[in-house]
Amino acid sequence: MVIVTERAPGDAVVCGPLWVSAGEMCEVRVRGRRVAMSVPRQRLLARLLRAQGRVVCREDLYRDLAGGPLPEGSRAVDVHVARIRRALGPLGRHVVAVRHVGYRIDVAALLRAR
Repeated sequence: MVIVTERAPGDAVVCGPLWVSAGEMCEVRVRGRRVAMSVPRQRLLARLLRAQGRVVCREDLYRDLAGGPLPEGSRAVDVHVARIRRALGPLGRHVVAVRHVGYRIDVAALLRAR
């Protein structure tokens, strides 16, 4: 089995040019440069990276953010993901929506983006 995302020292998760430490350092970096992002969005991005390309359902992402079930009709996760994509610039396109399910990171494309 090939591990495409690696754990860095501390709680950081790394995939290609993207480095996220949502707990210990509270920081996101792209190619070594810090990216401004709220802590909840950092946690959501780290969760997607730890999934290593697998889909994470919107309900699980919301539960991680808010600690409770996703309210019917809520777009909160979608809003967070849109802002994550914007903050990541061109790398944001690698955060992929899976219709009616959730989101995933296109790990292969992210690794090629080095």
